[in-house]
Amino acid sequence: MRTKILLLLLFICSYIHAQFPSQGIVRAYDFTNGSSADLVGSEDLTISTPASAMAPTLVNDRFNNPNNAVKLNGSLYQANNIDYGGVNFSTNPNGNKDVYTTISFWVKTSNTSSGQKTIIDESQRTSGTTTGWYGYYVYLEDGSIKVRVGFEFENLFSGTTYYNVATLTSSSLVADNTWKHVVVTIHGKQRYIGNAYYNDYITELYIDGTSEDDSTITQNHQYIVTTENHDEYNTKYTIGNIDNQSLQSAEVYTDEIDDFFMYNRLLTQADITALYTSSETCIRPNSTLLSASSVLETSATIDIAGSDTYDVAYHKTSEPFTNAIITTGVTTGSLALSGLDDSTSYDVYIRKQCTNGVSDWSEAFSFTTVYVFIEIYVDIDATGLNNGTSWTDAYTDLKDAIQSASAGDQIWIAEGTYEPSNSSRSTYYVIDKEDLKIYGGFAGTEAQLSDRVLGTYETILSGDVQGNDANVTDYFANYSNATRNADNTYRIINILATGNNLLLDGLTISDAHNNANATSRGAAIFKDKTISDLTLRNCILKDNVARNDNAALVAEFELNNTSGDRGNLVIENCQFINNMSRFATSVYVFLRSNTNVDVTVANTLFNGNLAGDLTPTVTGISGSAAWFRMLGNNSDLNLNFTNNTLVNNIEEGTAQSLNATTHAVLAISKNSTGITGTIDANISNSIFWDNKTAGNATTKSITDLYKSPVNVNVYNSIDESNFNDSSITSTTSISDANPLFTSATDFTLQASSPAIDTGDNSYVTTTEDLAGAQRIFNTTVDMGSYEFGAPLGIEDNVLLENFGLYPNPVQNTLNIQLENTLEKVEIYSILGIKILDHNTSKINVSNLSSGMYLLKVYTQSGKVAVKRFVKQ
Repeated sequence: MRTKILLLLLFICSYIHAQFPSQGIVRAYDFTNGSSADLVGSEDLTISTPASAMAPTLVNDRFNNPNNAVKLNGSLYQANNIDYGGVNFSTNPNGNKDVYTTISFWVKTSNTSSGQKTIIDESQRTSGTTTGWYGYYVYLEDGSIKVRVGFEFENLFSGTTYYNVATLTSSSLVADNTWKHVVVTIHGKQRYIGNAYYNDYITELYIDGTSEDDSTITQNHQYIVTTENHDEYNTKYTIGNIDNQSLQSAEVYTDEIDDFFMYNRLLTQADITALYTSSETCIRPNSTLLSASSVLETSATIDIAGSDTYDVAYHKTSEPFTNAIITTGVTTGSLALSGLDDSTSYDVYIRKQCTNGVSDWSEAFSFTTVYVFIEIYVDIDATGLNNGTSWTDAYTDLKDAIQSASAGDQIWIAEGTYEPSNSSRSTYYVIDKEDLKIYGGFAGTEAQLSDRVLGTYETILSGDVQGNDANVTDYFANYSNATRNADNTYRIINILATGNNLLLDGLTISDAHNNANATSRGAAIFKDKTISDLTLRNCILKDNVARNDNAALVAEFELNNTSGDRGNLVIENCQFINNMSRFATSVYVFLRSNTNVDVTVANTLFNGNLAGDLTPTVTGISGSAAWFRMLGNNSDLNLNFTNNTLVNNIEEGTAQSLNATTHAVLAISKNSTGITGTIDANISNSIFWDNKTAGNATTKSITDLYKSPVNVNVYNSIDESNFNDSSITSTTSISDANPLFTSATDFTLQASSPAIDTGDNSYVTTTEDLAGAQRIFNTTVDMGSYEFGAPLGIEDNVLLENFGLYPNPVQNTLNIQLENTLEKVEIYSILGIKILDHNTSKINVSNLSSGMYLLKVYTQSGKVAVKRFVKQ
């Protein structure tokens, strides 16, 4: 008697504490309160009730919990089939292949009548008497559970198709009006030996944790292929009928069913025993229940969509799960995390707390905290500790700031003139960290980037070491100019391969003089060819001179990125003035092989730049404003050249037999007809005027320099020669009318200018014109770099109220600090379109696309202010 009691207690303990097997589970339905929801995925069941049937009714489950199971009453449940990760053997020869399927469910019935009553079906049957089918179905017959598994075979030589069916039968009677546990495992196994396929199909049937029947079908025919019933046939699995719902009422199972699970693996005997003895369905939660909100630098909130009790674990993605911090018993649907590292990826998991223990951990959900950049201050006049931590203690040398910076930091430079060296011509500002942002134009008192007032305070990075340059307009004379040709630095900014994604903003970069040798390229800014991303914004590049190609910005690209992210060069709201070289003087972009790059040049002024002969034997070519060029095969360049003004540029080069009719300020070409790459160039909303060539003749605006033409489309632009070069593919809404600049040195527009309100808004990429005014004013954008009559920002009365904005740039939550009581907030797109209203000082901008926006605040005292912010 004592032995019996001990055995009973052992059984009860195993029953209570059995771990529910959730590994590999792909569908789970527990029918609690009639729910047809998929507990592990998104493939919920749909319910159908034929005319001859009754709707399902709720019944007690096997633990007598009310309304936790269903009685079918002739109704049926369906959902889309599952891709088990298996294979179609016929399309995967020459290897060993396996397909695994396990289904588990509970039934309760007292029906012992003859005739098949389908419980679960995943087959190609179209009726209860179909022959020649494949798949499987489980049914009740004579009070026993039976399984039929069908396979299709085809002889590749004869084309003959035939079928084989295995039938399994439970040895015990299940129709005793008690809950019975049913498990069916199916293993499709292919072996390929020599030239022969050996295909085994192994099926096993378990009742209440015990194997009661099994079957193995083997086909050993050479060149025989088989087809399994899996997702490639778009079959639905059906509870209580077949796919087309055509079974007669006597052919369907109408009694009770519960806890239907599907696995993409073969359950072990231990797994099946655990399913049978488990007192609760404790399924591993799906990671889709998790999301993150309020993600900041060192904190985040993890939101859980489920309503159960969960444990939450999280750790750095770079660390193992053993380092995870675990919080138990979370019932609130969210958990606040703190003490996180900034700019760090974290993995989060949940597991469900069940009556008999806990489920397995979910798959990982990942999020990344916000990067906390450091602002490094530079002021040549600072007298403090010279450590860059504030305006008072700012570095006085920009090189020190660059050296101390880490990837992603911001360097703020106060007004003044900064030189890379006071003696060495080959010493430059070297950028060797990625994601740096270097801003100039500060007074030296600002607390936030948005406090900077561009155009008021000039930050100059100068190659004029001795500060004595006296520039002249003749190229050879300026190149030989004794005030600069022996002491000015060859370059000013040199971007190394490790300095990707640099932003230069609000800087004047001037007086580089590259006469180092007969092959040295570029002058003011030079980037390594492997750099994929570079942005110039609100910069002036002027008075730079080079012996060879390019004096201002040379951007070679060799990225080998045809299957990855494209490179990006952005030049916005910049000025290129009085730069001199032999060709491609202001901007020189050229692509080597297997390189894809997008280039945007917008709201930029090209004024007085020169491309020409240095001497009668050291001759120049063309492209005083820019040359976009493809030198290698299998590359792709997309150029968006919009709202630019090109004026007073000079084309004097005589190489390649160029003359007064074959120069152009903007050159776009492949190097030869044999180049296989593609250039697509859209020139829009731009003004080409008063650009000259030999004999003071008007030069062309655009040409391919009579190399290999590319796809060049011109929209809504002005040119004295009306864009008459044969290399231009198409023109739309062009004009040769005088744009009527304000003066010979002021390239804003007079009120009667034909460039006003005649551009195309679809090509606009910025919120402000070159003067910082609203870019689209009076509905339609103007041609050229300046918008006529436009207010600053989006309102004439900006900055009537001072306020703070942080973080800026922002990823998720934008915070407003305001002296007076806030009434409302408006956010505008770069096109001046209002896209958001708000009335609190914390604004969720996580759904906005990356880019620049304008934020306008109204106070209850009637004051208004506008600031820009960047959404990352």
